[in-house]
Amino acid sequence: MVGLARKTQASVFEKTEIHHESLVKHGFLTAPAVSWWNSAIFNVMRQMPEEISSCSEQTRFLFFRDEVRSFDTQHGAEQLRKLADNIALLNAELRKHCHCSLLFVPVPNKVTVDSRMVTDRAYDEFLPRLCVELKQRGVTTVDLLRRFRQETELLHWPSDTHWNALGIKIAVEEVAKGILGMEAGH
Repeated sequence: MVGLARKTQASVFEKTEIHHESLVKHGFLTAPAVSWWNSAIFNVMRQMPEEISSCSEQTRFLFFRDEVRSFDTQHGAEQLRKLADNIALLNAELRKHCHCSLLFVPVPNKVTVDSRMVTDRAYDEFLPRLCVELKQRGVTTVDLLRRFRQETELLHWPSDTHWNALGIKIAVEEVAKGILGMEAGH
């Protein structure tokens, strides 16, 4: 009981500024205002929030530090194989116990889709490689990155990590195709 009390105390009273900051920045009521404020500060004063690590001046596109770090990560074949094996195992368990199948939709982040705006480094093609591995294991997969790369218009908001209306439309269309393919037995 002492351990539970200590964990509760730590989660409620320690590092509260981090919890409050996260709640304000990512809360469903406050996130739109934070996004608007960050966009206004950037557009008017050319000042970026601290969590932004890169900015494309050609189109005034912001990229978050965590996204850039994830793009720089190199994913080895063994790591990819283990991840695909685990997802395939989840799919098998869903079939066995729930009588349904998994439709796996790996969502590419903004940097992966638009890396040409902030880096000359090549992407290690993690998501396309993962889709191939999953398909080989019988997991139905929607490859959003492949489809997003075909688009010439921007699919994300310039100062946010979320898709704009076109990004949402394309994602919905691709997921619908995946569902219809599952129903048809492909």
